[in-house]
Amino acid sequence: GKTIEYAFEGEGVHHLVISGIDFFGCTVAFDKTSHLRIENCSFDYFEHTKRILGVWDKPNHAGTIATVIRGPHGMSENAPDSYNVIRNCRFAYCEGGALEMEGIGDRLENIYAHDLDWSGVGFHTWHLYRTRGMHIRRVTAMRAGASEFINAGAQSVVELCDLGPDLGVLQQDGGVIQFRPRRHYRSVARYNWVHDNSKFGIRCDISGTRVPGRPDLSEQEGVGFSAHHNVVWNTDKRVTLKPALNICGDHHMVYHNTSFNNVTSDIHLKIDKATGWGNANTVVRNNLTDALGIGVERVPLDDADVTPGHIDHNFMNNAIAQMVDPHNRDFRPRKDSEVVGKARIVLGITTNDWIRRKDIGAYNWDAKNYWI
Repeated sequence: GKTIEYAFEGEGVHHLVISGIDFFGCTVAFDKTSHLRIENCSFDYFEHTKRILGVWDKPNHAGTIATVIRGPHGMSENAPDSYNVIRNCRFAYCEGGALEMEGIGDRLENIYAHDLDWSGVGFHTWHLYRTRGMHIRRVTAMRAGASEFINAGAQSVVELCDLGPDLGVLQQDGGVIQFRPRRHYRSVARYNWVHDNSKFGIRCDISGTRVPGRPDLSEQEGVGFSAHHNVVWNTDKRVTLKPALNICGDHHMVYHNTSFNNVTSDIHLKIDKATGWGNANTVVRNNLTDALGIGVERVPLDDADVTPGHIDHNFMNNAIAQMVDPHNRDFRPRKDSEVVGKARIVLGITTNDWIRRKDIGAYNWDAKNYWI
C-alpha cells in the first residue's frame, strides 16, 4: 500500500502519486508540478528552522525545511489549473508553517492537523495565499502558533472544517480562516465549526481605506465574500478583542451563521472612521447571535451601535437558550425556540423550500441531515 508513481511531461513533475507513506523528520517539496496527489500519508516532526546552525529564517521559507507544492503556471487569468491534491493525511509536530501551496484548482481534503508552528516562525500555518479556486474541506485542526491558520487564496471554498481549540496562540493578529485583501471576491466559508481560539474566527480583511476616485484600489480590495452556515463560539481574547466574524470591505453576504459565548461582537462590520466607507452594501441575514450581536464596534458601549448595510431577520439575544444542546455540539434550534420559522428565504443559500420559512441560524430544527 506504499507507492510512489510518477510521469514526466517536460519541465517539472506531473501526475505524481504518493500514497501510504509515513514521513518522520522530513517532508516533500515540489515546484512547477501539476496533477500531484498525496494521500493516506502522515507527516510528523517534518519542518524546522536552521537557527541552531546560525541560519536566519526568512519569510519565504528560504531557511526552513518546508512542505511546498507549487504549480507550474502562476495565477494569471488564462493559466491552466494545476489540480494538485492532498487528501486523507495528517500533519503534526512541526516548528514552522506546515504547508505552502501555489496554483489553481488545488484541493485539501480530510486533513488532521495539530501541534504546528510552535515557535511562530511560519507567519501562517497554511500558506495558501497564492492559490486560486482552491477547495479546502473536512479539516480538523488544533493547537498552532501562527497568527493565521488557513490563509486562503482567491475564489476559495473553505467548508466542513472543525477548527480549534488553540489556533494562533503565539502571534497577536490574524484569523483562523483568513481572507486577505484581493482574495475576497467569490470566496466562500461555509459549514464550519470554529471554536475555542483567541484569534478572529472568520476574517475578511483589507489592508487600508477607500481611495477616492480609485475603486480598483478600494472596493475591489475586499468585495463579494460569502460566509454562511458557520458556527463560531468561545472566541476569547479580552486584550485584543477579536470578533467571531470580522467583515471588512463591502458587498459581502453573511447568512445563517450561529455565534455565541464570544467576548466581542459576534459579527463585526468594519467602517473606516475617516471616510465612512465599508459594508454599506453588505447583507447580514438570518444569523443567530448573542446580545452583542452585529455592529461596527467590537464592544458596543451602548445600544446606539448603528450597523451599515442590509441587516434583517437576525436573532440577537441569548443564543444558547435557543439551541438543543450546544455544549455537546447539537446546534439545532429547539422546536419551541424563538428562531424557528423566522428566517427569510435566500436563493442559493437556503434550500428550495417555498412552503414554509426556515429557521434562523446554521441549522433547522427538523433537518433530516445534520452536517458535522
